[in-house]
Amino acid sequence: MSEVENGDCELVIEGGQPIRRVHFINISITAEFDGEVHNLIEDRQVFNEGRSNERTRKRRDLNGSVKEKIHSSEDPEDAVVRAIEEELGVGGDIDYESDYSEDMDKESPSFPGLRTQYRAHYFKAELKGDQIRRERYKEVQSDKITYFVWD
Repeated sequence: MSEVENGDCELVIEGGQPIRRVHFINISITAEFDGEVHNLIEDRQVFNEGRSNERTRKRRDLNGSVKEKIHSSEDPEDAVVRAIEEELGVGGDIDYESDYSEDMDKESPSFPGLRTQYRAHYFKAELKGDQIRRERYKEVQSDKITYFVWD
C-alpha cells in the first residue's frame, strides 16, 4: 500500500483487526476582494483516465476548502503551508490559525471493510495581496485536475 510507504497513514492491529490511521488537515480559506469576504471551495475533479470523455466528480458540498493528509514527518502547521502551496500554487507567508481537532472512527469509502481512525485538524486561512487570484485555482496531478473557485 503506497499510502503506508509514503507516510500518509499507518496500519496497526488492535484486537486482531487491522486499523488504518490517518491524520489530516481541513482548511477553510477566505479572501477579501471587491468589498466582500469570499470562501474558496473545491468545485470539481476531472480524472485523466485516457478517455475522450473524462469522468468528473463534483465537489462543491465539501466542508472546507482544502483537505490534505499529514505526512508522518510533519506537524499539522507544516501540512497547512504545504497543502496551500501544492494545491493552490500560493506561496509567501500564509495567514492561518488553528480552529479545532477531532477524532473519528469509521469505515473508509476508499477502503471498504477496513476500519479507519481519523485525526482531523481544522484550520482557517486568509489569502492576501498577490496570493489572491479572482479566477479559479487548480491542482494538476498525474491522474486528475482539481478546480477551486470563489463562492
